[in-house]
Amino acid sequence: MLLETFGIHEKINLICPGPSADNFDLEKEEGLCIFVNHAAQLISCDKKNLMNSIHFSADPIRARELIDIKPEIFRFCKSVLVAGRLFSLSTSIYKYYDCIFLPLLRFDKKYGLVSKGLPLSKFGKLNDRSIGCGYGSLPAAISFSLIFSPKEIKLWGCDFGDSKGKKYINKPIPERNDTPHDRIKYDVMKIKNILFDIDVKLIDSNDNL
Repeated sequence: MLLETFGIHEKINLICPGPSADNFDLEKEEGLCIFVNHAAQLISCDKKNLMNSIHFSADPIRARELIDIKPEIFRFCKSVLVAGRLFSLSTSIYKYYDCIFLPLLRFDKKYGLVSKGLPLSKFGKLNDRSIGCGYGSLPAAISFSLIFSPKEIKLWGCDFGDSKGKKYINKPIPERNDTPHDRIKYDVMKIKNILFDIDVKLIDSNDNL
């Protein structure tokens, strides 16, 4: 459905909610724009821009926060959710999303039904039944991006921690202090090498990778 709607894109802009994403200018950048978690607050209501914009999350908690803060996003922008920890989902969340990728499941004694995981060496395009590969929404968003057969994926707002005393874009975002930024950065650097082998460039606008 999504590929039929948006088509093939040689370039994809993947926008995360780190503070440097405030520098992202949707009017100037070509290609499909995928806004991860709270970065969706940067999406313009302009119809021209909405034609190439998708909100993406693999974190039900962040999805719930965004619904509470700016629910109108879901009325004018296509939205995608990768359901990892099913215990965090409810109709109050998934009814807002246009497309939901259900995971292959395993049972966890602490969390109940959760997504199966794969080593990063198995990283690839997101399938209809998703399997976790890497930590958090960013690796999942990169995997989702591959659906559109890009040659280049450019990261925005991937600050991997505080930048000039700020954690997030200049929008209302509940603060987290337990995000494993070093682990996420490690995973993304490994993914960059995997993508290089299939002729896809992963470029960080901050030169952090």
